[in-house]
Amino acid sequence: AQAQTQPEAQAADARPTGDMTPANAAAPQVTQQASASTYSPGGTLTLTQTIGESGDSPPVALLWAPSLPAGWSILPDSVSGQGAPELSASGEAILFLASSLPQPLSFSYQVQIPATASGAQTIAAALSYQRLGMSNPAQVAPAALSLHSDGTPIGDCHGSAFRITAPVTRGQQGYSSEVSLEVADSVQVSPGAELQLRAPRIHFAPGFRVETGGRLGATAAAVNCSATVSASSASL
Repeated sequence: AQAQTQPEAQAADARPTGDMTPANAAAPQVTQQASASTYSPGGTLTLTQTIGESGDSPPVALLWAPSLPAGWSILPDSVSGQGAPELSASGEAILFLASSLPQPLSFSYQVQIPATASGAQTIAAALSYQRLGMSNPAQVAPAALSLHSDGTPIGDCHGSAFRITAPVTRGQQGYSSEVSLEVADSVQVSPGAELQLRAPRIHFAPGFRVETGGRLGATAAAVNCSATVSASSASL
């Protein structure tokens, strides 16, 4: 077995073990965002993360472990941000080497996408953290990111203009149109829910809102609904 480097050994101590009822049990708020809701096979994508909020107790140890689609990888020189983030020797986790870790803390990295990537993909992650007074490290996970390949319709695809009226209260809901999408006043995206849109033109009514913890992805681009039918036929 390979020997761990000192930063990796320190970060490994932040992984959750044993009793998961620390003295300071309030988990930090954790978010991750992608630079786009679609990806280009063979290209790159930037991911930006934020840990904690102003007024939170600062952690003494952090480790970010993304779960990327098969064949996707973190570009080693792309990791940057607060807390002196650095890619681990294994290339599978991000360590934070600063002696003081501010709250909130933001950092980003880029992923290389294989040329063979296609269809819907998901990026999940887990943050291991420890604060003073915690007997053991703990773990929290942000909402997973759902990505689609360029040109691939998202969710329900419509060949004509379509108006969205239903609120998104849980999970992910997607809509595509070859013409246009209109999001009505009655639509709201609840915490933990996600709305993904793709059409040449997208219009949001003034009353539309995304609540804290909800996610919206909107891409103004050409859509071909027959691509959904072709992809479904190919999978049969």
